Amino acid sequence: MSNTTNTLKKTAVSKKTSVKKVIYLDNHATTPIDPRVLEAMLPFFQEDFGNPASTHYYGLRASFAVDQARLKVARAIGAEEDEIFFTSGATESNNTVLKGIFEHFRSRQPHFIVSAIEHKCILEAAKHIEKQGAQVTFLKVNPEGIVESEQLKKAIRANTVLVSLMFANNEIGSINPIHELSKICRDKGILFHTDAAQAVGKIPIDVKELGIDLLSASGHKFYGPKGVGFLYVRKQVQNLLTPLLDGGGQENGIRSGTLNVTGIVGIGKAIELAIVNMEEDFWHYIKLRNQLYEKLLRCTSELLLNGPIIDSATTLRKIGNLNKISSGLRRLPNNLNVTIPYIQASELQKQMTRIAFSSGSACSSADFEPSYVLTSIGRTKDQALVSLRFGIGRFNTEQDVRIAADSLAVAFQPIDS
Repeated sequence: MSNTTNTLKKTAVSKKTSVKKVIYLDNHATTPIDPRVLEAMLPFFQEDFGNPASTHYYGLRASFAVDQARLKVARAIGAEEDEIFFTSGATESNNTVLKGIFEHFRSRQPHFIVSAIEHKCILEAAKHIEKQGAQVTFLKVNPEGIVESEQLKKAIRANTVLVSLMFANNEIGSINPIHELSKICRDKGILFHTDAAQAVGKIPIDVKELGIDLLSASGHKFYGPKGVGFLYVRKQVQNLLTPLLDGGGQENGIRSGTLNVTGIVGIGKAIELAIVNMEEDFWHYIKLRNQLYEKLLRCTSELLLNGPIIDSATTLRKIGNLNKISSGLRRLPNNLNVTIPYIQASELQKQMTRIAFSSGSACSSADFEPSYVLTSIGRTKDQALVSLRFGIGRFNTEQDVRIAADSLAVAFQPIDS
């Protein structure tokens, strides 16, 4: 870890009293827990602290709470209760899918397909099983960061067993045509998995309608707690998933280990709120994201947008309800990723102490490296290093956007001006 990173961490810790003054625009990395989620979780730290595997009063209370959370998650994505398995987050869920499917098909030298811009946990898990004997294709994406159907069709082989393509990208917000891609797989008898960490809670998802066999998500991406997530596995394919963990057989043997009841209650409440507030949140994101983009455009004529186009709210509203909008949506409503050719993004972060946003290689480390997502869509390494990612959240305000844009406008002035 660099000295600069250590200094930044020490500064953050020493300024606890001023944290509230920092405008948080990094909601792709994590979201603040919703107060209503925290309220639901609190009793399970002390009063209802039981182990759900126990059959006495405390255990039954905990078991009931887990069942209720499982029901909420299932309903939120159009699944059945016995198709939801709680994990520590999308990283564990993704590893469970790739490694678990590989173990089941190991003797056949199975072929897997993932995209080149998947989250690191998918890419690293893919490289791991490749070393174990799997064949892996890292599929290229188009300049918008979207997997095209024809590319997928060309990559499929006779021994392809799993295609894993993210629902929405964590850096540039590009949304894949999941229904179209999953149908290609279903017609070929190939399993289809999607890392939906960035999409769950932001746009409507129905796993049955979309033809999804497996889906991963994390609670902290939709205002729930960190350290808890879930894995959806279609009932008919559960026997194809070899568990990563051996133990007491919790979660129907898919994921052994004492359940994180407090976290599970939190993710259940968080996803319940996400579904209830989805339409309100969606238009809130669109409004603030578009305001920020328009303000930044006025700051510099050299601004480059990374990823799909930014749709105007007027254009989207003409489409109709959120289900219709989401079926053709190509970019997450809260995402903005831009390149400023003459700005060193890592240096800008140091200057903008009152604004929290991402630069460099988002979500993988605190080190500033060229983003493989941006280079995959055609940006040069130099352009990737001068790119900024903003993630609008439920608790951001128009004032946040105005202050952030005004502060950035000053920093955007060319050095030689």
